[in-house]
Amino acid sequence: MAHLLHVEMLAVVRELLGKFLKPDSIRLSAKEILKTDVRCRDLHLMDKRLCVGQYCYSMISKAQSEKKVWVSTVYNSLREEYMKAAEFLLKNLRLNNSTITSLSALSPSLMQDDCLHSVYYLG
Repeated sequence: MAHLLHVEMLAVVRELLGKFLKPDSIRLSAKEILKTDVRCRDLHLMDKRLCVGQYCYSMISKAQSEKKVWVSTVYNSLREEYMKAAEFLLKNLRLNNSTITSLSALSPSLMQDDCLHSVYYLG
């Protein structure tokens, strides 16, 4: 199962980044993902496009329509926590580990190449 590790780590990171970053700023390769500045506001989605839980969505939508002042605080806190989580994963997951990457060769369909369509991408 070790040959699946690199692919799964990339999928987790891409899924998290997709919750608060614009789709075109989420790169396919591990090297490019590691270069992503998750704090760069130009890469972030607008507040109303940030991913929130299904139970919170209706409450936040209602509060926005009622122009509640706390909505921006919720979005700022949510964005900050997404950034912290992304920074943690990018720092601690071994996305650039050559041994783990090389193990992908055990299953050629899982090899990471920007041209392959087998790579999971949040678009």
